Amino acid sequence: MATLGRYPERIPVTFLASAVSAALAAIVFLSLAEPARVKPKEGFIRMGVNGLRTLLARGALRAYATNAVTISAVTFFAFWFYQPVCQHAGLSVAYLGLIGAGFNLFATILLGQLPLLERAFGLGRLLFLSALVPGLLFLSLGAVHRLVFVVPAFFVIVGCKMVRMPILNDFINHHIESENRATVISSVSLLERSVALLMYPVVGRLADVSLDAALFFLGGLCVVFAVITHVGSPHIERMPAASRPTPTSGGGMAVE
Repeated sequence: MATLGRYPERIPVTFLASAVSAALAAIVFLSLAEPARVKPKEGFIRMGVNGLRTLLARGALRAYATNAVTISAVTFFAFWFYQPVCQHAGLSVAYLGLIGAGFNLFATILLGQLPLLERAFGLGRLLFLSALVPGLLFLSLGAVHRLVFVVPAFFVIVGCKMVRMPILNDFINHHIESENRATVISSVSLLERSVALLMYPVVGRLADVSLDAALFFLGGLCVVFAVITHVGSPHIERMPAASRPTPTSGGGMAVE
């Protein structure tokens, strides 16, 4: 393992490894045959505008999209801050890549256990807790700097982010005609990135002043968003019974 002192010298290795993996992926992509499809007649700008109009015109969609966009944008910054926070807590830079890979593995395990989580908490409570808990953990990370707490806290934040999005996307899909689903989901993704874009300079400036201040800001914002955008049982119960998501044995969400 490289030590912290040798870290700057090893940066080119990561670029070389990334280039090799990208080249291998490109070879695979070039071997794929694109299936026949009907190309949209509208331009991408008009499609995006129509997707946003659909979101704004339907109350249930607004509720799901607002919750998804705000919480996902805030929890995204866990990927920004886990490295400096873990290093501040005493973790060697050599282990940061393992933690990043562990995030994906942990999220995969959680998604595989989604039916179990739904039975344990219920969809409404699961969505609320997966929004509230990251906020409380961000606040705690601003005050607690022990490595034994910092690493698990970031795993839970990332896990909550990954678990809640498939559920909300499924809810959104049940309120959209099939021909408009890709457009509306893309609009939700665009809104999420727009919110994150607005937060970048604020969070970055706070981090320059104090890393803890940035974590407190993210935690407070996440808690506020969790409360005011809550899509609990009343929203879910108003969904048609035939459209309400139910767990499948394979770990995904299905329609009854």
